[in-house]
Amino acid sequence: MLRTGKRWAALATLLADAGKGYVAVRVAGDYFGIQLFPVLAGLGVVLGHMFPVWLRFKGGKGVAAFIGVLFAFRPPVAAVLTCLTWLTMAWATRYSSVAALAAAIVAPLYFLLLGTTLFALLAAVLATLIVFAHRANIARLLRGEEPRIGHA
Repeated sequence: MLRTGKRWAALATLLADAGKGYVAVRVAGDYFGIQLFPVLAGLGVVLGHMFPVWLRFKGGKGVAAFIGVLFAFRPPVAAVLTCLTWLTMAWATRYSSVAALAAAIVAPLYFLLLGTTLFALLAAVLATLIVFAHRANIARLLRGEEPRIGHA
């Protein structure tokens, strides 16, 4: 959405998708209290975003929902670091897909550094799904055809 240049639409999409991930994980954590339930909720919300039944399993790339899931885990240090990674890569390359891939790939490492192995495992699974969802973007990047941020 950001590549279209419509910042309001990108922000609205980010907030809605991230909010969906955040709420699912927080509700699971608040109501069940066992660490496994928020992890399963995070997996479920990102899978549901990427492969929605009502859209014949063709959904989004999962990055914003992934960010929302990360922010739901306490403390949100890994989520903040992941967002800073995205911002840094987006600024440096002007490719939203490169920024998303870099952020997703390093997120599990941030959780490992914080000593939260279960969250690191979830982040690794979700990062793998995000890389899979970006395979067309990766091919366009390799061909030099991927559009940059602000250039639709």
